[in-house]
Amino acid sequence: MNNGYSRPYSANEISANLHTEVTKSYAARALRDLWHNKQIEGQTAGKQVVYHALQEASNKITSETLVTLDEYIEKAQGRLSSLQIQKKKVRMELAALDAKPLLSELRRDVDQLGRDQATARTFWLTVKGNASMPVPGHMVRAGAEEDWKRWNRHASSRARICRDLWRRCLDALPGDTAWEELWESLGLEGPPLR
Repeated sequence: MNNGYSRPYSANEISANLHTEVTKSYAARALRDLWHNKQIEGQTAGKQVVYHALQEASNKITSETLVTLDEYIEKAQGRLSSLQIQKKKVRMELAALDAKPLLSELRRDVDQLGRDQATARTFWLTVKGNASMPVPGHMVRAGAEEDWKRWNRHASSRARICRDLWRRCLDALPGDTAWEELWESLGLEGPPLR
């Protein structure tokens, strides 16, 4: 008997399931040898023997086991909740860190400002040494246009960097956090960037 665990098969059924790749007599001999070596179980059913896999007695689940499993599930759910809260905090910290400029960008900006200052100082000393010398209008205009173009490039670049950082922050937000909430949590004023 199979005690309800596995369906028993006869040698004829096994041969048929294998599409007669294995003959019935070979299947019967192989199954009989496995049964005698206690690798499978067999039962006589009428004129034929049916075989099934060895099975261990089932372990009955007790009420204590169920209580223990319920406690474990409850603790796991508590840990999951705390981990989700921690994940949200870490994402907010990451968004705040991403909003700060990189040290390499700051160094590049400081170097550029140093060069601009040196140029301005040289120009100022030249003009100061020649106070009676009027500055031609085309030089003033050319210098102003060059300065405007340079600072316009800086402003465009910084706006692009700001938008990119803001998009990264929005990507890092969990699904239930609104972008307005992040904007306010960072202490920023004005309408949020999109």
